[in-house]
Amino acid sequence: MLSQGGIFDLNATIFFIIFQFLFLMLALNVFFYNPLQIILDERKTYIKLKYKISHILLSEIKNLVFEYEKRLIIFYKKNKQINFNLEKNILNKLTIELKILNFYIINIFNAFILNTTIKTKIITDNLKYFNNTILKNIKFKFYLKENVIN
Repeated sequence: MLSQGGIFDLNATIFFIIFQFLFLMLALNVFFYNPLQIILDERKTYIKLKYKISHILLSEIKNLVFEYEKRLIIFYKKNKQINFNLEKNILNKLTIELKILNFYIINIFNAFILNTTIKTKIITDNLKYFNNTILKNIKFKFYLKENVIN
């Protein structure tokens, strides 16, 4: 037989325990779970708001990075074109200066050749003249010796 106050006792204590359980549930729900739920909901909305803001900022950052890269590519192309044009201008100036230098060198060389040909002509003419005069002197002396001997 069952003794008094057991686990399956159906007297007034079970109703008191049920009432106590329901009262504690209601009190905990009102004083602890509801404020905790409100704090958690506020935290959830705060996190959602921060997530939306960060998502918007991240998309703006991506757009800015894309725009920066596009401008950088445009700047690089313009810089490359400017460098190409500068190199082309410098090359043109250098070729013009080289042509001028070549012209002066050819003129100096031609003047040198002309000068040396004139000088060689003068020297050869002088040598011919001296040869002729020496030859005439030798012939004259030889003629004199021949005439003196005869």
